[in-house]
Amino acid sequence: MRLSVAAALLGSAGAVIATSHALNRRTPPGGGGNNPDDLMIFLCNETPEICKNMCYGAYCQYIGERLRYDKPESAEMRRRSQAAGCGTPEQDRCAQLNPPLECDQYPFTSTVSTTDRPDRVSRCVPGDQNTKQSSIINAFYKSTYCGGGPCEFSVSFSNPGGVRYCEAYFERTDCDTKAGDRSEDIQVVGPGDDKIPKSEDAGSGIGEPPDGPEQKVRARGDEKAPPATQFKTDTGLEIFVPGGAFIGQRAFIVIALNVSLWDEQIQNHQRSLELAIDEFDYMLDNLQVIELTVSEEIG
Repeated sequence: MRLSVAAALLGSAGAVIATSHALNRRTPPGGGGNNPDDLMIFLCNETPEICKNMCYGAYCQYIGERLRYDKPESAEMRRRSQAAGCGTPEQDRCAQLNPPLECDQYPFTSTVSTTDRPDRVSRCVPGDQNTKQSSIINAFYKSTYCGGGPCEFSVSFSNPGGVRYCEAYFERTDCDTKAGDRSEDIQVVGPGDDKIPKSEDAGSGIGEPPDGPEQKVRARGDEKAPPATQFKTDTGLEIFVPGGAFIGQRAFIVIALNVSLWDEQIQNHQRSLELAIDEFDYMLDNLQVIELTVSEEIG
């Protein structure tokens, strides 16, 4: 891997890259195991509208950050899209806007929340940001960490400063969907999983997450002193984990070996109406999943 390319990309998120060894560590083979506490990092400075939707769902709707990829079939992904308020791919509410946008969902259409909340949310976002997020998620699923799924993980963020809703874990006023948005239709809460019947080919594990630590979800009106939210990884990448993190916790980030090629693929990608995560497989050769370690609490 060209160190300069990876360093430039991670550098945009505030990372300090010390050695090529740190960048070349891939997810652990086979025996590394899947831990629901492992963090999947999104760079909010590159996909701010995507982060707005994830933070709104996780913190304003109390869905939480812990998700389970359960390998759903296309029909189930379509059902989840409707549950998030996007409508069907043929009648996507965001595609009707001027200019047309794409409908991003949280939890992802490929996942269920491990909390007992049936909510799903969606936001109209630029197509390039939606494609970038989808290709990152697909690469993560196909990595040795997830092994093609099912697997569990917790989302976290780098460079979320100024991204609306990402502070809503502590500040409820940040959850006002009208402030700063073009219309109330940009960010919506869908009818939810409990309102739309599950498809017959839901995939493995839909609605039945395995036993394990419950995702921390802040109770309304909680006045306890907030935990630390800012951390640094062993490469210097600063991340935002509102629910708190611990030293030694694993974190993963997806980078492009050739950034120009990835940008070209993102700009030229034509979305499939089948909603299959595999539609991004052709980008995999250019994407690498990097394992990091939470090394320091910084605030």
